[in-house]
Amino acid sequence: MSAPGFAAICDRAGLVREVLRNDLGVRVRPGAPLASGLSPTSVDKVFLLLQEIEARGTATGWELTVQLESGLQTAWCAGSRSKDDVVVLCAVNDDGLIHLARALSPEDRDRTAPLRAALEGRALVESGAERELDALMAVNNELASAQRELARAHAELRRVNAEKDTLLGMAAHDLRNPLFVSRSYAEFLLMDPSLSPAARKMVSRIYESSRYTLDLVTDLLDLSAIEAGALVLRKESTDLAELVRGVIDLDRLLAEKKEIALTLGRCDEGAPLRLDRRKFQQVMHNLLSNAIKFSHRGGQVQVEVVRDGGAVVVVSDDGVGMTDEQIESLFKPFGSGAPGTAGEKSTGLGMAIVKRIIEGHGGSIAVTSEPGAGTTVTVRVPSD
Repeated sequence: MSAPGFAAICDRAGLVREVLRNDLGVRVRPGAPLASGLSPTSVDKVFLLLQEIEARGTATGWELTVQLESGLQTAWCAGSRSKDDVVVLCAVNDDGLIHLARALSPEDRDRTAPLRAALEGRALVESGAERELDALMAVNNELASAQRELARAHAELRRVNAEKDTLLGMAAHDLRNPLFVSRSYAEFLLMDPSLSPAARKMVSRIYESSRYTLDLVTDLLDLSAIEAGALVLRKESTDLAELVRGVIDLDRLLAEKKEIALTLGRCDEGAPLRLDRRKFQQVMHNLLSNAIKFSHRGGQVQVEVVRDGGAVVVVSDDGVGMTDEQIESLFKPFGSGAPGTAGEKSTGLGMAIVKRIIEGHGGSIAVTSEPGAGTTVTVRVPSD
């Protein structure tokens, strides 16, 4: 059973010529103005509807309040122009308008063909928009759910990572003292001239292994503290040139063991900088030991200090160099643990710690390198 509706043929001024169907019960008769079947609040709107029909040929989507025998009723109205006639349809919803247009007699359907096409096109667009809206809402709901899950996973990861840092710090702290004792005893035994060659070789291995493991544990402690946000910088007025000279003197023995020339080139003097002296010594020692470690016997390592308001420290070598991929992973924990040219071991943590210390000072570090042509590391620190 079709939904109730109203269909009428009017002249262009809105005078009803013929009522084609009125099972909706609109209070309007032939010869009367179309506006007589509307509430007073919709009279102006029906004239706007007629103007749109005159201008465009069809009009859809008009909501008017009609007068029924039983009272007032909101209805959806549409219309089209056919020669000198205007066909006006009213129903309780858009679907009702489409059914009404299809249910007219063949002759009347011909006159309302443009209107029927406009109504069906409107319904198609609206249904498509509704489907798109439903799809967008579904995607939005999925995205919101994924974001909540990601937030939960991130919180859990932070908790587990914090536990890992705590346990790692505790384990490293407990290991450092016995390792230091083992290395010291091995170092003491190596000073004994009566040690047999076989025993000396064995003790040397103990010394090297304990030294490497102690370095690893120390780096783990530093990194776990930094990752936990516990990097504390005790800045003090520091003569950078003097600091660099001191580290070079300390590391000269490492260079001499491989017959590497460790030199200080340009070294600008300047106003003292606010630095954590111990940690910046750690940075310089790491850069120099890396340059020596990855240089061939008889190679060269040069250091320069340039003052430009802040300071620039450059450490360059003519060693094995690095590929772009190796540079990219250089500052990641355990990202670079390759042995040196003489088999020296590396913890793979030093450059990660260096980068964080420099950034803690508000500075930056950059690396340029080419395989077989050496490496240059540039450290910049601000004046404050």
